[in-house]
Amino acid sequence: MAQNHRAVSAPTIEPSPNLQTCKQSTGHLEQANMTDAPQTLVQRGYDEIAETYLKWATQKETPRPAQLQLLFRELGGAASSARVLELGCGAGVPGTQILSQTCGSVVANDISDAQMRLAKTHMAGADNVEFVSGDMTQLAFGDGSLDAVVALYSIIHLPREDQKRMFGRIHAWLRDGGMLLCNLGTSDDEGSVASWLGTQMYWSQCNPEANIRMVEGAGFHVVQNKVIEEEEDGRIIPFQWILARKGEPAK
Repeated sequence: MAQNHRAVSAPTIEPSPNLQTCKQSTGHLEQANMTDAPQTLVQRGYDEIAETYLKWATQKETPRPAQLQLLFRELGGAASSARVLELGCGAGVPGTQILSQTCGSVVANDISDAQMRLAKTHMAGADNVEFVSGDMTQLAFGDGSLDAVVALYSIIHLPREDQKRMFGRIHAWLRDGGMLLCNLGTSDDEGSVASWLGTQMYWSQCNPEANIRMVEGAGFHVVQNKVIEEEEDGRIIPFQWILARKGEPAK
């Protein structure tokens, strides 16, 4: 059954259910000890649940299409020729599909080989998509070589210090005026591991104000800052959606 989502005002966030409460929810997720590196947990976890995650994710309503349209609006006429990096493409639906249909070229990245195999299957015949597997923190692109970076439900799997460094790297990769679309968690969690969809998974997050400081500290101008509450398995989970531009605000 499709799930609902709704937007709430970012500056007035209350301590509502979030990734942390999701992980502690009895019967869905249980806290687990962290014995492996975060990257190892995330890679192995998504390899194990690739098909399960695809079914779970595609059964619920998602803000992705509407948020991607906001990105395309900011890119304007440049969208049709834009080179876009997608960090955490998963199985390629619907994100990679939408990007491929609108943008000039897409570089689709995921740490999970199983996810990448699904994405390649779903994107068969799309000649403007390049697949690059591996840890996003180890990717290398030339300065100013990208028009946009999209990172949805992916940066939350990095430790908080790596999140900060990742935004700095993304800023360097983007041309002046280039755009970033990402979503992040909304509560303070220095990093934790839990059982999720039948595997062990790692997350970390900051509160919304700290997230904005992190993005702006990397040199971005924030165009949109919105918290959207998503319903997942009967729980309301808020994610902070940020659309930001490299350089000065648009005139």
